[in-house]
Amino acid sequence: MSELVNEVLERTIDEADHEARQRVEAEADMANVLQWITRLRHADTADPMTLAPAWMNA
Repeated sequence: MSELVNEVLERTIDEADHEARQRVEAEADMANVLQWITRLRHADTADPMTLAPAWMNA
Protein backbone atom coordinates (compact mmCIF):
# COMPACT_ATOMS: atom_id res chain seq x y z
CA MET A 1 0.00 0.00 0.00
CA SER A 2 2.85 2.35 0.82
CA GLU A 3 4.27 1.96 -2.70
CA LEU A 4 0.91 2.88 -4.20
CA VAL A 5 0.67 6.01 -2.04
CA ASN A 6 4.22 7.01 -2.98
CA GLU A 7 3.49 6.48 -6.69
CA VAL A 8 0.33 8.60 -6.49
CA LEU A 9 2.21 11.35 -4.65
CA GLU A 10 5.04 11.31 -7.21
CA ARG A 11 2.61 11.56 -10.11
CA THR A 12 0.69 14.35 -8.41
CA ILE A 13 3.91 16.30 -7.85
CA ASP A 14 5.03 15.68 -11.45
CA GLU A 15 1.68 16.91 -12.78
CA ALA A 16 1.82 20.02 -10.58
CA ASP A 17 5.37 20.74 -11.76
CA HIS A 18 4.31 20.34 -15.38
CA GLU A 19 1.32 22.66 -14.90
CA ALA A 20 3.53 25.24 -13.18
CA ARG A 21 6.04 25.10 -16.06
CA GLN A 22 3.25 25.54 -18.59
CA ARG A 23 1.91 28.53 -16.65
CA VAL A 24 5.35 30.16 -16.54
CA GLU A 25 5.81 29.58 -20.28
CA ALA A 26 2.37 31.07 -21.00
CA GLU A 27 3.21 34.14 -18.92
CA ALA A 28 6.50 34.55 -20.80
CA ASP A 29 4.68 34.21 -24.12
CA MET A 30 2.18 36.87 -23.08
CA ALA A 31 5.00 39.19 -22.04
CA ASN A 32 6.59 38.70 -25.47
CA VAL A 33 3.30 39.46 -27.21
CA LEU A 34 2.81 42.63 -25.16
CA GLN A 35 6.36 43.72 -25.95
CA TRP A 36 5.73 43.05 -29.65
CA ILE A 37 2.50 45.08 -29.57
CA THR A 38 4.36 47.94 -27.89
CA ARG A 39 6.94 47.88 -30.68
CA LEU A 40 4.16 47.97 -33.27
CA ARG A 41 2.80 51.15 -31.71
CA HIS A 42 6.15 52.81 -32.37
CA ALA A 43 6.59 51.25 -35.82
CA ASP A 44 7.11 54.55 -37.60
CA THR A 45 10.56 54.92 -36.02
CA ALA A 46 11.53 51.24 -35.76
CA ASP A 47 13.45 48.99 -38.08
CA PRO A 48 10.91 46.63 -39.73
CA MET A 49 13.05 43.57 -38.95
CA THR A 50 12.74 44.19 -35.20
CA LEU A 51 8.94 44.23 -35.36
CA ALA A 52 8.67 40.47 -35.84
CA PRO A 53 8.18 38.41 -32.68
CA ALA A 54 11.33 36.62 -31.53
CA TRP A 55 9.95 33.20 -32.50
CA MET A 56 9.67 34.37 -36.11
CA ASN A 57 13.35 35.33 -36.19
CA ALA A 58 14.53 32.06 -34.65
